Amino acid sequence: MEKKSIICSWTEYPDRGTIPARVRELLDAAAAACDNSYAPYSNFYVGAAARMEDGSIILGANMENASYPLCICAEKSCVSNSESYKKGLVMEIIAITAKGLDHPVSPCGSCRQILVEKEQRQGKKMEVYLFGETGLVWHFHSAEAFLPMPFDSSDLNT
Repeated sequence: MEKKSIICSWTEYPDRGTIPARVRELLDAAAAACDNSYAPYSNFYVGAAARMEDGSIILGANMENASYPLCICAEKSCVSNSESYKKGLVMEIIAITAKGLDHPVSPCGSCRQILVEKEQRQGKKMEVYLFGETGLVWHFHSAEAFLPMPFDSSDLNT
């Protein structure tokens, strides 16, 4: 029997002010997207912003309803933006944040899967930045970096 390991690595910045300017704009857009959240039940306001290969920025925000399982996460909202799909654009970077946190927000498992499959469909990795309202910023070189060994189409018996 052989023991194996999975290593997750990322770059940690002390705060948003230390992020390169080209990315800081995207983080600011994600923070502003939190204002588009509808979170009357949890008061957990999440925003996402993605820079596409043409330089455009796509926003997403979480949308709750009384039936919690039917809520839409900010990441899913951002990735499923119909305009980006119509144009077939590659998502190069996504930034995800939540109001009121002093640490990076981490996507749920479902959103991690969505992000990994977006990478697989577009055939190109996307950088991921996770942050809170204040504090550290985490930078991952790809979505698969925080969802190693993802379930994907190769696992389906089709």
